[in-house]
Amino acid sequence: MRRGTTPTYTLTFEEGVGAQISDICLALHQTNGPIMNLHMSDGKITLDGDIAYCTLTQEETNAFHKGSLSRQVKVKFLNGTVQSSDISKESVYDVLHEEVM
Repeated sequence: MRRGTTPTYTLTFEEGVGAQISDICLALHQTNGPIMNLHMSDGKITLDGDIAYCTLTQEETNAFHKGSLSRQVKVKFLNGTVQSSDISKESVYDVLHEEVM
């Protein structure tokens, strides 16, 4: 991810799983930085069949600092069960121009 941009995360589920989902949370965390929890129930994640999309704003990516970012997805199903992914890491790159366009 590059600060000050609007990246889109794409989550792909197995065929037919999307119809069983009641909520999705994409959690982004940086040590000594923000913890951002983006929920489908809050309109931050769009589910289209078995594919979910989450686009961050420039303000959201500017909140992170250059370095490493941890990411995890948690899914709540209509039957009340909850599953989560492994925690993955990604790099956050700096930008010279922080102004929101």
